[in-house]
Amino acid sequence: MTTTTALTSAVRPHNGAPALFIDGRPHTGLMFWHSKMHEAGPDLRLFAAAGVQLITTGFGDVVYRHGAEALEYRRVDAQMAAVLDAHPDALVLPRVGLNPPAWWAQAYPEEMDRHYDVGSGDPIHYRVSFSSRPWRWDAAEALRAFVRYCEARYADRIFGYHLCAGDCGEWAYAWRPVIGEFSPAQVRGFRAWLKEKYGDVDALRAAWGDPDADFATVDVPYAERLRPVGVYPRPWSLFDPAREMRCIDYQRYHSEVVADAVTHFCGVAKAELAALGREKVCGVFYGYHFVNLRIPYALQGSGHHALEPVLASPDVDFLCAPLNYQERQAGGSYLSQLLPGSLRLRGKLFYDEDDTFTHRASYTPWRYICPDAATTAHVLRRNLAGALADGGTHWWMDHDGDGWYRDDAVMAEVARQVQLGREVLDRDRTPAAQVAVVVSDASLAYFRHDSALADALLTWQMAEVNALGAPHLALRAADLPVLAAQPWAAQIRLLLFLDCVELSDAERQAMRALARDGRTLAWVYAAGLATPAGLDPDAQAAITGIRVKLEDRSGPLLVDSYLTGARLRYGTDREIAPLLHGDDPDAQVHGWEAYRGQPALLSKDMDGWRSVWSAAPCLPAALLRHLAAGAGAHIYTDAGDQVLAAGDLLALHAASPGLRTIRLPRAASVYDAYTGAPIAEDTESFPVELARGETAVWRIQ
Repeated sequence: MTTTTALTSAVRPHNGAPALFIDGRPHTGLMFWHSKMHEAGPDLRLFAAAGVQLITTGFGDVVYRHGAEALEYRRVDAQMAAVLDAHPDALVLPRVGLNPPAWWAQAYPEEMDRHYDVGSGDPIHYRVSFSSRPWRWDAAEALRAFVRYCEARYADRIFGYHLCAGDCGEWAYAWRPVIGEFSPAQVRGFRAWLKEKYGDVDALRAAWGDPDADFATVDVPYAERLRPVGVYPRPWSLFDPAREMRCIDYQRYHSEVVADAVTHFCGVAKAELAALGREKVCGVFYGYHFVNLRIPYALQGSGHHALEPVLASPDVDFLCAPLNYQERQAGGSYLSQLLPGSLRLRGKLFYDEDDTFTHRASYTPWRYICPDAATTAHVLRRNLAGALADGGTHWWMDHDGDGWYRDDAVMAEVARQVQLGREVLDRDRTPAAQVAVVVSDASLAYFRHDSALADALLTWQMAEVNALGAPHLALRAADLPVLAAQPWAAQIRLLLFLDCVELSDAERQAMRALARDGRTLAWVYAAGLATPAGLDPDAQAAITGIRVKLEDRSGPLLVDSYLTGARLRYGTDREIAPLLHGDDPDAQVHGWEAYRGQPALLSKDMDGWRSVWSAAPCLPAALLRHLAAGAGAHIYTDAGDQVLAAGDLLALHAASPGLRTIRLPRAASVYDAYTGAPIAEDTESFPVELARGETAVWRIQ
């Protein structure tokens, strides 16, 4: 089949957030994924009836040229036929892999990655090295041929390309307990990167404190240097640049080479499309920051901590990620692994992969499975509200391809959600958040391969943020200047800085610019502590205005505070190092380290703003609520529910059963967003009674 009319797609600003445009018209972007397309006919027909036009599924790996063998694309034709036979009006986003075939791996053994199992120390190989140049050349040729084939036959049906590589196709090294990557290809790439960074060998030796370091012979840091607390001498959770700059440099390269591969291949696809006279979107899984618990080394094994070149690339239109796997239960919360605030600010479309295990899914030990259709509907409703509030969209996923959505009640809910997505698309989608959570992908190069600190500082901390009773915006410190330039930036009242260990001059300047108008800036653990000379408490004090002392020791980090009027203990009982405590007689002390009595939660009124610093992570929702309200942020409810909002959309997912009062920022009329039924007129508050796990969505006028 030869197609004469090709559709176009692009990502453009629309009503306060990036949106997908197809043939020049804004589209909700809502999609359905199925993993067994040859069996998906009944499911595709259900989603077609619910109004879902976009379909996404795996198309396998691109076909590498092997000698005189002809390229063949039977998988492409089979997948497209399966979709269009069941859903003739469908538009398709192929998920295409770039991993090489077995014959290529055998021909280029030094180009394949190499990891070490953290238990046995045995070498493990998964797939090709992100540093491999032969892979980039051969995969690029295969990708160009794939795009040409698809555009010659399905240009009116394919609206973009989702490119995949690495573990699970997510541009990750490994989501499992390994340390890597140590292949010859990676070593060569690291040496070239060091030479570009330092220029001459004397600068390298000075930075590393190693008089024998040389660009030609330097190796990737050995696994034992990267191991967690308790294994390496002077076991700190953070690398000290005064002693361990080689590890920091490697972890920085470890992510930058992945980002470079992402932008390279998206550029290849876009260039081929342009050569064909086509305009279509391209995107990837990338930028995971709030990773899953109970998977040691997953944070550093991702290679996802070099977002700047990806966000800056005109060839990357969308970024996507599954929902975080913690707190997914009914009564829990929606949380993307990405940073939707940064994507919104930088004009990239945010795609949330909702692989909720519905009540029809098979038992899986480490996944929450909804117990019934009603619970499934409310969890799906919460997740869509989260994606919409974050300025993005999502796809529903039948992860196992076993008919997870073959339920009349659930599909009726999907149809209602599709209609809501269409309505929201045409209305104002400006963020309603008055709380900003600020993180630093660059700072994660300082984190050792240990989950104790990161679990408490990031994933568990975000569970508390989600329960504070107000919406939040999650973004990178590097994007604070972009935030400050937004016309709605004045509404941000509390900025919570989580893992900002290293801060650039531009980031520090942006923080100073935002430190005014009565705002509160709250800092957790180490903020601006890292300098080229080492971890420096004075450098942190220059940012926070609160002096601290660094202790060269490890231990649990728990804090007792009575700031809210009730006793709160928070932190982590896992081993953390180094420890920090307050050492500022001019600051107010609101909390003390539980076992040693050191000042651990301090505040200081500054010139036009307030600074708050906590030695321990995982500040509880009640404490965050107190800080946010004190800074002038609006709190919708004190019940511990997740609140999601943007434009005139307001959603609440109930953490507990019972009656609660929803307070509005100003008098307004309230309508059920799904049915249009009036709830209250010209009111500043209204009551709602919900069961645990129910999701209510309103339109505020």
